[in-house]
Amino acid sequence: MKTEVNLRKIIHEILMESLENGAYLTETVNAVLDKFDYLDKKEKSFIKIICLGTVEKLIYLDYVLDSFSKIPVRKMKADIRNILRSSLYQALFMESVPDSAICNEAVKLTKSTKCRSLSGFVNGLLRNILRNRDKIKLPDEKNEANKYYSVKYSMPQWIIEQFRKDFGKEKLEIMLSSINEKKKNMIRIDTGKIKPNKLVGILSKKGINLTKGPYLDECYYIDNVADIQSLEEFKKGFFYIQDVSSMISVLSAGIKKEDTVFDVCAAPGGKSIFAALLTGEKGQVKAFDNSFFKEDKVNYNIEKSGYKNISFEIKDATIYDKNLEKKADVLICDAPCSGLGVLRRKPDIRYRITKEDEENLALLQRNILKNVQNYVKPGGVLLYSTCTMNHIENDENVKWFKENFPFEPESLDSFIPKELQCDTTKEGYLQLITGIHQSDGFFIARFRRKEND
Repeated sequence: MKTEVNLRKIIHEILMESLENGAYLTETVNAVLDKFDYLDKKEKSFIKIICLGTVEKLIYLDYVLDSFSKIPVRKMKADIRNILRSSLYQALFMESVPDSAICNEAVKLTKSTKCRSLSGFVNGLLRNILRNRDKIKLPDEKNEANKYYSVKYSMPQWIIEQFRKDFGKEKLEIMLSSINEKKKNMIRIDTGKIKPNKLVGILSKKGINLTKGPYLDECYYIDNVADIQSLEEFKKGFFYIQDVSSMISVLSAGIKKEDTVFDVCAAPGGKSIFAALLTGEKGQVKAFDNSFFKEDKVNYNIEKSGYKNISFEIKDATIYDKNLEKKADVLICDAPCSGLGVLRRKPDIRYRITKEDEENLALLQRNILKNVQNYVKPGGVLLYSTCTMNHIENDENVKWFKENFPFEPESLDSFIPKELQCDTTKEGYLQLITGIHQSDGFFIARFRRKEND
């Protein structure tokens, strides 16, 4: 017999964990959905949409609440502000939920907390906003441009200023608009195990849609499935959840049969597994990561892949290991980064990261590169990548690396799809931009170690 649960209470608890206690939103949502695995597809979708949507639209929602409330959001009780946020999100962005139901459920939820005496405040404020929703006005675009974009797209102003500086005004609104669009789930089909058209047919019989993705033959969108990882075909390693940008980065390394490949920041293992396919049975992939927390996930993915030419070891990429000196034909360094390229999938990143964090990450990335370049053979390839969009972690690190180590940039054009080739790819690097390209934001740079070093 199915246990009755209050979906809005679950949503509220997730938002409290993420917005008040600092838990990572996506991981928290997934953990809760695993806990309530007996919920049906529609109920799981309801929870996920409201949680991700509320956080994605957070700055806008708080702006609206502050416009109507005498008490600023920041001074409200934590329970109250988060009940108001999720309720307002439903009212403004989910047409399927009636206003009356939203207000009634918000009152019930408030009464279930320690703030039950404030249920009247919640009810009154929500009903006032909904009666006057046509009077909601954004900041003046002409006189307060950054604030206007910040509220409209719920993006911190410092990120807007940085995007404008790094990519120009013309691309800015395209990027911001795309970041808040619904992200389709993208997968890489393991063509070493199954042909794409066969997997399309198998999943179609289960009511699951696979449609061709951009740029690469093995890239597909997957739709109409609540829990991808529960699929038998996923567990057999027929496909992996992976954005096309990540696939392109691995192909940019130019891995050949029998190569020895090091993946030095490997978790959760997607790039390592793709590399294992490319290098063949006689090659080898050594995957490293310093996160004990992610060790089980990496080992699970490797075991699921079935590839015997791949191994995993906990190792800090900033600490020198003499045993690895000049052993890699190809070294993949997908460095820890600010993650501004994956905001569509992880909306809470925008509120976590700061300018200072970017500077510290850029320094960490340099420390990693300074160490792991020792592991590349003369004539070998080092592939540097991040899932972010800024100059400090990408272009500036490439410039620094060229100036300080015996490596030469090498054109990406032989390895990437023709439609992505441009002036910078001839120089050895590519910045994929959310909204401009059909992918996450991602940076890729290819270097070759000098033969005589």
